Amino acid sequence: MKHIIYGRKNHEKLQYLENLLEKVKKKHQIDYKVINPDMLDENSREELSNQIRTVSLRAKIRVKSSGGGVLPISRSSQLNIDQTPILVVLEDDRPSMVYPHEKGPKGQRFEVGSYLNRLLEVETVQGFEQQSISEEDICRILLNFPLMIEDGLKYKSREEEVKGGVIDMVFVDKEGKHMLVEIEITATDSAIGQVSRFPIPYAEKYGIPRGRIRKAIICIDISMSRMVACKENNIEVYKFGISKWV
Repeated sequence: MKHIIYGRKNHEKLQYLENLLEKVKKKHQIDYKVINPDMLDENSREELSNQIRTVSLRAKIRVKSSGGGVLPISRSSQLNIDQTPILVVLEDDRPSMVYPHEKGPKGQRFEVGSYLNRLLEVETVQGFEQQSISEEDICRILLNFPLMIEDGLKYKSREEEVKGGVIDMVFVDKEGKHMLVEIEITATDSAIGQVSRFPIPYAEKYGIPRGRIRKAIICIDISMSRMVACKENNIEVYKFGISKWV
């Protein structure tokens, strides 16, 4: 396996991703290369675009931007290499996966950072892609074990339809407040906007004072800038994972 990341040195995410790539290299002996978009001529960009499209068809993923965040291919079908770092995973020198991408009917998003962090958590990369957890997996677990979030929390509903969207999960805490939850593998700006819009239509639907409604995102990975945005918008953030107790 090899990693090739395309990105501008001045992009806010690139240094963070390079640090992760270096850690992955040390743990799993996976070599990587960083390529500046300015080093690519028109033919090289076209070749990369074709590789990404081929991978997307083979892996059944979405790589074209559609409003939920920047993906490797823009809405106008151009390479988005100047807007976002793109990571290509090679196996036997053949492109096998590309990040970021979306997958599934809900457009579950897989970011470069979350992929690399998951690599750092596993002991072996053999069968790694088959080990990936999905939003559906998280929903099923929380449906049966709401106390993983907090004591006294009770499950109320799932895929709750309100004006303007669908709330992934709704819980009621021990004080009777309703917690509206957005489930994400990697929290996005779209998720923050979505959960911020839910309280008003939900309150109107059930005749609940807005002060009795909590907003939350449950995810595996979230950037520091989005953590700050959540705090400013009074959105609770819970990172889904396993912690060692003994």
